[in-house]
Amino acid sequence: MKANPLLLCSMGDPAGIGWPILKEIIENKRVYLKEKEQNLLKYFIVVGDLLKSDEKWISRYFEVLPISGKKFTVKELSLFLSKRNPRKQKPIFLALGHNSFELGKPNVHAALRSYIYFKQCLYLWQGLPNCALLTLPVSKEWISKTGKNFTGHTAELSKTYHQNGVMCMHHSKLSIIPLTEHIPIAKVPEAIYQVPYPAIAKALLQLETLKRKKLKIAMLALNPHAGEGGALGKEEDFLREKILFLQKQNLAIEGPFPADSFFMNYKDYDVVLAQYHDQGLIPFKMISGFSGVNITLNLPKMRVSPDHGTAYLQAQKGEYDIKSVLVAMRLAWKWSLAWQQSFSSPSLSP
Repeated sequence: MKANPLLLCSMGDPAGIGWPILKEIIENKRVYLKEKEQNLLKYFIVVGDLLKSDEKWISRYFEVLPISGKKFTVKELSLFLSKRNPRKQKPIFLALGHNSFELGKPNVHAALRSYIYFKQCLYLWQGLPNCALLTLPVSKEWISKTGKNFTGHTAELSKTYHQNGVMCMHHSKLSIIPLTEHIPIAKVPEAIYQVPYPAIAKALLQLETLKRKKLKIAMLALNPHAGEGGALGKEEDFLREKILFLQKQNLAIEGPFPADSFFMNYKDYDVVLAQYHDQGLIPFKMISGFSGVNITLNLPKMRVSPDHGTAYLQAQKGEYDIKSVLVAMRLAWKWSLAWQQSFSSPSLSP
């Protein structure tokens, strides 16, 4: 019998855009989801707070399991799932508490709750078999104001699994891997020398397994005109060495290409390695619209999120696009069971 994929979802910042988008999808599932996807909602588990403004709505559309005031274990959740009536079609809401937040009004308390939702999800996700993790947007700025040392989901996941998790912005047209992530632009030239290329190689091999195809990969240069033969910088000499390393891993990679003109012909490639965040994400978001997602490669289990942030202003106005969250859910259902098989530790060539 084929296993059913569990999809565990962190509520994200309750003052942000993620929760209203999820509500829209759940309430109008017959509009947005295919019949098979609607059936998978019974294996969809949200971790968050019962919000005062939404408590009746949550009780209507979810099977609520209060878990506040105690450490809720993997064993307890597994037991609950095993005893659950298989005919029940509602998704599950694990309620950590009761709270009240105003959409579009970020604050320290909402940020701290979003961090707590994520940490509870992280604990459960590690122990549940056949389980993917969907993280709705949080604010690194506001979480940092709570005193937590939080630089993003990818970094937390990497620490949890003692792996170099690799951020990948994924779309059916193109995937972008920023080799350096959330750091000041002034630190990028030094940081490119610290990129863990063995992890990048494993991530690309994992993506090939998931997509079931040989990927054509491009690397962007750091400097204008790819360094102009050294006249505008020497970093490209180092990048060429790393391209040779990746080619030895049986990866079809070319470059480094000048970033200013590369995206005129991006359709010739499946994956692009960008040297820094905005170099890759600006064109990615122009290409993907609201349909891109963020996946964390080089981990043994699947994590996915929408490619946008908390968007407090749009949340306050009630203006949002559901596509990225919807695509994230669909990709999790598609790849979750195959993900663990795709993760391996191949012997890399020196």
